Parts: sequence; C-alpha cells; structure tokens
Amino acid sequence: MPSSKYLTCTKLEEEPKLSELVEGKYDAIIEYKNDKYEIKSVKGAKFEKSLDELLNNGKTIEQAFAEKQNRGVIGNLVGFLSMLLLLLGSILYKFYYQDKGGIARRIVVSKAGYIKYILSYPLSVFLVLFIPAWSITLISSSTLKLGETIKFPELTFMIFVLCLLGASYNFFVASFSRHEQNGGLFATMTVMMTSLLSGSFIEIAKGRPG
Repeated sequence: MPSSKYLTCTKLEEEPKLSELVEGKYDAIIEYKNDKYEIKSVKGAKFEKSLDELLNNGKTIEQAFAEKQNRGVIGNLVGFLSMLLLLLGSILYKFYYQDKGGIARRIVVSKAGYIKYILSYPLSVFLVLFIPAWSITLISSSTLKLGETIKFPELTFMIFVLCLLGASYNFFVASFSRHEQNGGLFATMTVMMTSLLSGSFIEIAKGRPG
C-alpha cells in the first residue's frame, strides 16, 4: 500500500507492540489478507471504520474521515475543558477549607438554613466556572466557526454539565478531606487519571486489538 501526503505507510518485518500504538508511534496496524485490508488500532472503532472505508471501499480521504475531522476540534475542546474545569473547581474550594472549622457557628450567627449555607459554596464555584467558560466558548465558537459542526446550545449544555460536575465532585472531595492539601492532591490525581484513561485527548479503543 503506497503512502500519500495524507497517509504515511511504513512496511515492517514484525507486527508492532501494543505499547507502540498506545504511545502514538503508529496509528494503526494494516495487514493485507484474503484480498482485503485488516486494520488494528487503539484509536477506537470509528477510526478503524474510517480506514476501512478508505482502503476497502474506495472512498476518498475527505469522505472516509469527514466525521473524524468534524469531531476533532469539538472533541479536543471538550476534553481540554473537562480536565481544566475539574481542576479549577478543586482550587476554588480553598475558601471552603478555610471556613470549614466554623461553619456551624456561622450558620447560627447568620440565621441561614444549613442546606442554603452549604449549597452556597458549590453554587458560587459553579458560577465562577460557568460564566468565563461560556463566554470564552462563545467567542471561540464564532472565531473557529464551531457552529458548522455543533450547535451552540449543545455546546452550552456540555459546558453546563462540565461545570456542574466540577463544582459537585470537588465539593464531595472537600467534604471528606480534612486539609486542603489532601483534598487538592486527591482531586488532581483522580481528574488527571480519569481524563487520560477516558480518552479525553486521545481516543482509546474499548478492547485490546486482536
């Protein structure tokens, strides 16, 4: 199979290891068997299907990877925002840790209900996350012409869910963490690991290519 300006093919004597696919050294392993190309990849079923459409069904690059290209900007944007908003949510609960020791006394003094006082923390964090993220996305949407691939109300809903998740998850972590350092470290570790393993930046297949 020859290479082109869109596709670089390297002939190998041995099949690459799975780790080389995960590291991004190769996008896929392509073998010609039984008059057709067999494709193995860790980039997901959609990527394999696109290559199959290109190699076995005679479609052009634009036709085979149209969905992949449209998803690229949105997928990267949502993946980046998910990790960023979750990490920022952890930082914004700094004041909750500082007030944690005297919450009961403040509730009595302010005559506010317990639920209202407690919910004021995640609500404040949600607003601080949502307003800037939504504003920046609004500007980016018009600049990068994201409206051609996804509608702005859908993008707004995704940002809403991510900000809500960032506020609620970090509030949960802050509730059982005694110190800010412990809670921040735990939240950062779990957010980084889940973001990478869930395929927020690199699409990963559900199973090992066989």
